[in-house]
Amino acid sequence: MAGIVVKHREYSYRSGDKKILVPSHTEKHDPHVETQAEYYVAFELERHGWDVGLPLRRTQKGFDLYAEKNGCVLRVQVKGRSSERGINHLPRDPRRSFNVLVCVLLQGRRRPETFVVTAEELKDKFRHKKTDNNRWNPSSERKLYLERWDKLEDLRRARSR
Repeated sequence: MAGIVVKHREYSYRSGDKKILVPSHTEKHDPHVETQAEYYVAFELERHGWDVGLPLRRTQKGFDLYAEKNGCVLRVQVKGRSSERGINHLPRDPRRSFNVLVCVLLQGRRRPETFVVTAEELKDKFRHKKTDNNRWNPSSERKLYLERWDKLEDLRRARSR
């Protein structure tokens, strides 16, 4: 299976007596990339001393992994991408769904790049936007988010106080 094309919105126009529907935005979704990204994030979390667990898919929505260290449990949302496109449709208040968002850029044989952002940072980024279609492109702010696994330690320390 090469992927599923997901239509987000569509508009129509008339050509003669025919009504033609045109997708205004299509996104190619490959479930294999998402799975590879989840495994890679689990590997990185284990490498940084976190214990990793998988939530029950039917009961837990909004995040993909649990990360636990010294009694602190974080909910981790993973987004896998095979190209440098942004992430669409982020929740208006991500703190309700997850604590940390990790975007993994899988580029063939090269080592994957991970972009780590906390839910609080995302909330601040989209605070002034009125739209429901929040879009974040981690590649545009590489220095702030690239390989920033230390943000999980900061969250753990803040919660233990």
